Amino acid sequence: MTSSPPVETFRYARARFTRLVWIIALVALLVATNSAAAFEAEYGAYRQAVSRVCTTKVTPELVQRYQAVLAAIERAKASGRAPANLAGPRPPEMAYLDCFQTR
Repeated sequence: MTSSPPVETFRYARARFTRLVWIIALVALLVATNSAAAFEAEYGAYRQAVSRVCTTKVTPELVQRYQAVLAAIERAKASGRAPANLAGPRPPEMAYLDCFQTR
């Protein structure tokens, strides 16, 4: 005849499992929040840089910022934190062409 484990053992295992689930949920939330914050920061920096494209022309820094904002958007989409109606940033070359077409 085998004896069954005491009820306290099951309670302890259940408490450990619940704690593990909460930790995983918290880490997932922090990762999602970081990707959303990074997206907003990158997008803001790019918008500020592209606002001066008519005077500075297309610079390597502006192209790097554009690539960084595209990567941040992909990370935000993967975490589900990107706005659903976001079309994406305007490429620097097209923004520079807009300087001449709006005159």
